[in-house]
Amino acid sequence: MGDRLDPHLDLSSRILEDLNDVQHEAVVHGDGPLLVLAGAGSGKTRVLTRRLAYLIAAHGVEPERILAVTFTNKAAAEMRERVARLLGETASRIWVGTFHAICLRMLKRHQRLLGFQGNLTVFDAEDQIQLYRRVLKEANLGEGTGLKPRDAQSAISYAKNAMLGPDAFEAASPSPGRQRIAKVWRMYDARLREQDGADFDDLLLLTLRLLDENPAVADTYARRFQHVLVDEYQDTNRVQFEIVRRLAEAHGNICVVGDDDQSIYGWRGADITNILEFERHFPGAAVLRLEQNYRSTGSILDVANAVIRVNEGRKPKTLWTANGRGEAVRLFLADDEEQEGRYVARRIREGMRRGGAASGFAVLYRTHAQSRPFEDAFIRAEIPYRVIGGVSFYQRREVKDLLAYLRLLVNPFDEISFRRAALAPRRGAGETTVDRMIADARARGLDYLAAAEEAAIAGIGGGRGLAPLAKMAHWLRELSARAGEPPHVLIEEVVREVDYAGWLRAQGESDWEDRYAHVLELTEGARSYEGSEEGTTLAGFLDQVALYANVDEVASGGERVTLMTVHNAKGLEFDQVFVTGLEEGLFPHVSAWSDRHEMEEERRLFYVATTRARLKLELTACRLRRRINYAGGMDVSRFLADIPKDLLDVEGVAAAVGTGLMPPLVRSVAPAARVDEEPDEPEIRREAATRRPRGLLARHVRYGVGRVLSVDGAGDDARVEVDFPGWGVKKILRAYLSLEKGEQG
Repeated sequence: MGDRLDPHLDLSSRILEDLNDVQHEAVVHGDGPLLVLAGAGSGKTRVLTRRLAYLIAAHGVEPERILAVTFTNKAAAEMRERVARLLGETASRIWVGTFHAICLRMLKRHQRLLGFQGNLTVFDAEDQIQLYRRVLKEANLGEGTGLKPRDAQSAISYAKNAMLGPDAFEAASPSPGRQRIAKVWRMYDARLREQDGADFDDLLLLTLRLLDENPAVADTYARRFQHVLVDEYQDTNRVQFEIVRRLAEAHGNICVVGDDDQSIYGWRGADITNILEFERHFPGAAVLRLEQNYRSTGSILDVANAVIRVNEGRKPKTLWTANGRGEAVRLFLADDEEQEGRYVARRIREGMRRGGAASGFAVLYRTHAQSRPFEDAFIRAEIPYRVIGGVSFYQRREVKDLLAYLRLLVNPFDEISFRRAALAPRRGAGETTVDRMIADARARGLDYLAAAEEAAIAGIGGGRGLAPLAKMAHWLRELSARAGEPPHVLIEEVVREVDYAGWLRAQGESDWEDRYAHVLELTEGARSYEGSEEGTTLAGFLDQVALYANVDEVASGGERVTLMTVHNAKGLEFDQVFVTGLEEGLFPHVSAWSDRHEMEEERRLFYVATTRARLKLELTACRLRRRINYAGGMDVSRFLADIPKDLLDVEGVAAAVGTGLMPPLVRSVAPAARVDEEPDEPEIRREAATRRPRGLLARHVRYGVGRVLSVDGAGDDARVEVDFPGWGVKKILRAYLSLEKGEQG
């Protein structure tokens, strides 16, 4: 559904060309709140960009008076590009960007009102983890408490998105575990402020605080932005909603586009009630439903509709298409995950023999751990593939090292960057020496470059590394005077001065050349930034890097099959999609079994997965799936039971015994453990009864560490009730937990 417009028409007519009736109504809507419920593949980006252009071309709105907010840098760039094709240079005057980019832009203008000294530095995810690690060490809260840096970061981030402070977080459910997290939170925030730093959650909270505490500033932006447009509104959290409301409530000219059926980020703070209750928040709102799908076939949409309509918390809509029925959706029931992998490989190989490009196929799964059998099968079948979800470019170690030097040129109070630069490459000073020097700098109110220079003179901390550190600090101090030069020049200077290539080679790692290629790529990225509209300042480049470092984007290039989780597939589309692992406990995930809202999100996740397919959709499930030291029979996903059987072409396990979907299963094929055997880790005794063990902690990949309240059942199929600080009580299968002795409040 590309934008190929007739150049012979006047601008307003061209903007409205090729729109269906509902899209047209959304684009020409005048003043007042508007909610556009845009089903998957219904052309929401077209509606949003055309509306932007129409406001300027037909309604005479000045470009500077429009704010358009989205969630990814990729989406923001696409929006700018599409509007520019319609309006030319005028489009560059619109405020278009992600929530975080827009907030950072506001904060940079008014940061002194919030107590910053003019060097606001954004701490990305890895910087945050390093700072949490330091705080836990200083507070003696790491070892013995079960509290890890990522656990603390996850709980605090979730609380921030819910607009809780440390006091409210602690008071909501008083417990030793929450008290520890609240203490870490207060220390973490203090360390950030010492360094003129803010994390990504803070960018939103600080902007909201800026608007609340400074009525003149709030009024300026409310009057400036005559129209506010928000993309992917179903993904907004409470803080983002409050920011948008403050900017739009005076005039009510807010247009939001989104799909409640694609709200899949509740686990990171997205609040689906923002879109479900839009009419209550903005009375008199017009509501339009985009239900015509331009992506998929009718058979694919019938399956997606059948599953999603079971959800209660949604605004009713039914996708339809003029694309025709297409092939029936195929369901393959495998004996085990190895057969599942071989089946998918065979089907892709068949499609490629018929002329299909490898990049047209995608294999989707609920968890990263499911990729292994597919990778094995693809390697054997010589199918080129890529796994999405690895380390992103700006999180690579070598890239982070060089960015640390650059950040010190802008903000010498940045402790995380100083620590990283001091130790990469090492100059003879160990972590203990660096710790002592940093402590001295804090006590004396010095920035870290000045502290390093003075430490060498005073002999603070001792050690042979002080002189090289002082030399590094002096060199950086001189280089900071050149901070106005193009960023790529400064990167090249850092690489040359510290002999980074030589250090990588000396470490003896086999991939040192690949790592150095990433260094060169960073330089090219800086050159690209220098040719963009944003400018050429080092601070601006670092701001852009910080924003991009927090977005997982699919790398382009090469003819390869794509393997990824459903969450990573959001916003993408492929000719043929395999949605795999459709078993209870896996998809839907076991963590959602005891929570209706989480189960509805799992159902939305299935809807997102199926609607990624353009031409063909295949579903797979396993009769037996092996986990660590255990193999157990699986029940097929409840989502398959929601689909009328005449919509599925079933194959495997004797065609599921006459489309009953699955024959009776052997509940476990693992050898039974002897009662008198002592397990390798703190374990639950295997009698099949509900128990309330004492002194047992459970660690979960998403929820962190919690206290075990009860256990129902035996072995990996046991359901464990756990109280996770910041998340509440969850019931989770034993197979998805790591148990350990200890006390958690």
